[in-house]
Amino acid sequence: MKTARGSNYDMLLTIHVEKHLLTLPLTEPLDIETSFEYLQKMRETIAARIILGTRPAGTLQKELERIAHHKDQLLDAYKGLFRCYRHMIEPQTRVSAAYKAKSDMLNCISDMKLLRGMCAITLGDKADDYVLPADRLVLIADTLEGMAAADAKANAKLDAS
Repeated sequence: MKTARGSNYDMLLTIHVEKHLLTLPLTEPLDIETSFEYLQKMRETIAARIILGTRPAGTLQKELERIAHHKDQLLDAYKGLFRCYRHMIEPQTRVSAAYKAKSDMLNCISDMKLLRGMCAITLGDKADDYVLPADRLVLIADTLEGMAAADAKANAKLDAS
């Protein structure tokens, strides 16, 4: 997939996620050749220099912090990409300010008995069927659905007259 700037994003999108672990195939050509042993020795030497504070510990630490910073930025960018894609493919529902206010009002009531009493205004005797604390969210959802139906009915009557 070529872009207007000539970038190829296929490598960036060839990722693997398993058990909440993101694996990136970062393959970039470097002008140095290294072996596993060389990299292992490099890691040990850099760690020792930073711990002892011998020269050039400051530069080594600065570059490692830079790598960590860009790793965090890269992960944030992938999270943003996933959120954007999910938002793009999921159907969007609009929620009115009145619906949000009603939902917030019912969610603020911590006492289940008082909540059932408030919901009984809309649901009637059905509100007594929600006894367990686990039924709280279902009770609120059913009450909001009942309120929306009542509002739609009232709006239909106003439109008819």
